[in-house]
Amino acid sequence: LNVATVEQVASPTVSETSNEAYVNQQGDRNEAILKLDGGRGPALMLANQEGNDNSAFQTMNLMGTPNAEMKITQIGDNNHAEQEQHDGRQRQRAWITQEGNENHAEQIQDNFGLSQYFHTEIIQKGDGNRAYQTQDGDNGVIDALIDQEGDGNFASQTQSLDAGHDSNIWQTGDDNHAVVDQFGSDHLNNVWQTGDGNSAVVNQSN
Repeated sequence: LNVATVEQVASPTVSETSNEAYVNQQGDRNEAILKLDGGRGPALMLANQEGNDNSAFQTMNLMGTPNAEMKITQIGDNNHAEQEQHDGRQRQRAWITQEGNENHAEQIQDNFGLSQYFHTEIIQKGDGNRAYQTQDGDNGVIDALIDQEGDGNFASQTQSLDAGHDSNIWQTGDDNHAVVDQFGSDHLNNVWQTGDGNSAVVNQSN
């Protein structure tokens, strides 16, 4: 068991060039924890893991940081990935890519205002995977995508915003399930499912 922890605390008032953090792990039962608090410059987090039973957690408490990006890539089975972005401004983007079976991915973006564009994306290839995404803010444009290839996968997306939702779920395989909840106005939702025994539920409200 290897554990890698990276914590960065940046000034909430001083403009900085950038904050960056990288973790690469190979093998089984590894854990990566990356956290950024504050900052006024661009921010980047990357975690890469190859093996089984690994976990990665990345958190950005941005306090108005513009142009923040975070990404987790996991190759193997029974892996777990979580990413959170809070209080961001302008362009905030988060990606999780998993190749293998019985993996879990979750992403949260919230408390953003005076924003331009927020994007979350989960790509999973394998069977029995789970993907969850939540976006909650005051204004701007929010875009979420889940792309799953395999059987018995589950995808859930929740978006809460005054206006400007865009939710996309693509599932290829059998017995997959998708749930979308959108709260606010100007909803756009697309669910594509190819295979047998799939189901989709879409809830939209103003």
